[in-house]
Amino acid sequence: MLTLSMKFILFSGTLVITRAVSITGFPKSLVFLGHENIGPIPMPVVVLVFMAIVFWIFHSYTAPGRIISAIGVNITTASYFGISVKKVEIYTSLISAVCAALAEIVMLGRATSGQQRTGYGMELDAVGAVLIGGRSLQGGVVTVRGVMFSVLILGLINNGLNVLGVDPLWRDAVRGAVISFAILIDQWERKQ
Repeated sequence: MLTLSMKFILFSGTLVITRAVSITGFPKSLVFLGHENIGPIPMPVVVLVFMAIVFWIFHSYTAPGRIISAIGVNITTASYFGISVKKVEIYTSLISAVCAALAEIVMLGRATSGQQRTGYGMELDAVGAVLIGGRSLQGGVVTVRGVMFSVLILGLINNGLNVLGVDPLWRDAVRGAVISFAILIDQWERKQ
């Protein structure tokens, strides 16, 4: 609840500071990651593939990646084995913040302007990608491949709704239904 409260406080703060006016005129070096291409491939795709490879290597082949997985599987057992759970939570929060900043730089480049509502509501997509990708709300191990697959599914759903001309007001309801279905399947599998 504290996270959601802070979201609304900070969002209101951005509206007050900017007076709800978009900021433009960014240098080309700042919008490069979201606006340019390498040949026919858009830079956001390059960033996505690069980050997926980095996290796959980190998660699969490094000790810190295995420690994070151990905490996800069973936090109590991990602490019994001497893993400093609080320290790992802080480090994973820092990694998450750096990734969020990188994502915002890409979004800034795509829009070529700073808009207050850019990314608003995308937390549903982030949680949905992890849940559909195999992570349970009660913990467990998530794979980079699973998250990438679920991001692809959510992207196809969003694009499909655009192509079909579905009213934007209904798109969040459809995405929410897909994520709710994934949570229900997870709960059902845990009871089996």
